[in-house]
Amino acid sequence: MIGERAAAAREAARIRGRQVGRPSALTGEQVAMTVRMRSAGESVADIGRTFGIGRSTLYRLWSSAGELPEAATSRLQEARPPRR
Repeated sequence: MIGERAAAAREAARIRGRQVGRPSALTGEQVAMTVRMRSAGESVADIGRTFGIGRSTLYRLWSSAGELPEAATSRLQEARPPRR
């Protein structure tokens, strides 16, 4: 019952145009800048330090924005074991 009320309250807030949940770590412009930095060869750790966020946050932002840099994609594929 409580969960249903909470879901209804979140939906009502969305309808009113309110932000629901935690704000994004970076703006869209900043995410685009991180993609350019990575494409230029800068390390993910250095980019994270520049913006004050972790590597996993960068990968999550790139993935959700559909802007995974080429250098990051190849690195992820190398680290991932082959599927059976």
